[in-house]
Amino acid sequence: MNNPLEYIQALNKEYGVSLSGLSPIHGSLKKVPKTAARIVVENFGNGLGRVLYVDNQNRLIANNMEPLVVGLAEAAEMLGWSKQQVTLYISRDKFPEPSLRLASGPLWTIEQIEEYRDARK
Repeated sequence: MNNPLEYIQALNKEYGVSLSGLSPIHGSLKKVPKTAARIVVENFGNGLGRVLYVDNQNRLIANNMEPLVVGLAEAAEMLGWSKQQVTLYISRDKFPEPSLRLASGPLWTIEQIEEYRDARK
């Protein structure tokens, strides 16, 4: 879709959101700014989902398909901690219970880690 207005209208209709337009930085960044609001608009039930990132004026920055779960390394990065620190908190039962345990390790939803992070502030 080449017309930005049509693109925003299609997203608003499909996902029931009310985006006001495209952010000036839409499509120009490799990494979404930490100040962006993250909206999960579709959960495919397999650990993946459709995520919209918007700026403070409710303009679309990015529309991504991405994991909705994180492992130990990603949880540590989200918290600004080392993996060892997360492991220590897990061993002391001071960390959220994983949503899923695989042979490769525990997995948490991004929301679990964000809520944990925000509660610690």
